[in-house]
Amino acid sequence: LPLMFDALVFDSDEDAWLRFTDASSVHIATTSDAVPAVLDAVESACAAGKFAVGYVSYEAAGAFDDALISYPPGELPLAAFGIFNQPKEATPGLVSAQLDLAPVIDESDFNLSMRRIKEYLRSGDTYQVNFTHQLKGRAPASPASIFSFLCRAQPSPYSAFIEMDDFAICSVSPELFFELNGTAIRTEPMKGTRPRGRFPEEDQRLRSDLASSQKDRAENLMIVDMVRNDLGRIAKAGSVATDELFSIKGFPTVWQQVSGISAETDVGLAALFSALFPCAS
Repeated sequence: LPLMFDALVFDSDEDAWLRFTDASSVHIATTSDAVPAVLDAVESACAAGKFAVGYVSYEAAGAFDDALISYPPGELPLAAFGIFNQPKEATPGLVSAQLDLAPVIDESDFNLSMRRIKEYLRSGDTYQVNFTHQLKGRAPASPASIFSFLCRAQPSPYSAFIEMDDFAICSVSPELFFELNGTAIRTEPMKGTRPRGRFPEEDQRLRSDLASSQKDRAENLMIVDMVRNDLGRIAKAGSVATDELFSIKGFPTVWQQVSGISAETDVGLAALFSALFPCAS
């Protein structure tokens, strides 16, 4: 078990940062078979009034559905959660960080991937691909300083920082995967992005362009349908509802098109992940 499991999480409901230290226990899964047990332990701890902070990696997808093919797990655990008694209010540090990162693929590999994706689209093998690649490099600053740098560059209501013995996770994602409050579950898929403008007129033009874009609306609606279908697998009959569609939300550097879907459910955390993971958008 790790000697250290510390976390810093932004609580959007309270508009406050919470620091978690001195974990009473840590639950780690290094194989797919162990992932549901970790989520069961998290659910039991939270039901007993504890707090849980952690992550589930994309490589853990096979733990929930054999049809989901992923790369073999690397050095990071497939899932890791710390259990805590009480958090303390805190703020991210103000130390600046200089990141020297570069893509792990070169331009020719990128262009080859784009050609293959277009071939898949033309042949009907897929209708959407989320193409991502890694950046690697040296980070002379501490992980906490890097997280502070990212938070200032892109403030987000779902920011979280986790530091363990051998690695740290700095997340400033603006997107809600799902939120569970009692039996009420809500998701907010994002699809459709524009940069913020340099001056008010340009900013509003970019916002209007996103709001009126038929392409972005079609992609957003496709994701909404996927999420509704996923929620339908674990929702009480007739409870799945689209609460908002094609809303435009502003962030410091981008406009995002966001929709909201809710439902009622009484299933456990592992079953929720089996239905919803990975996030459709």
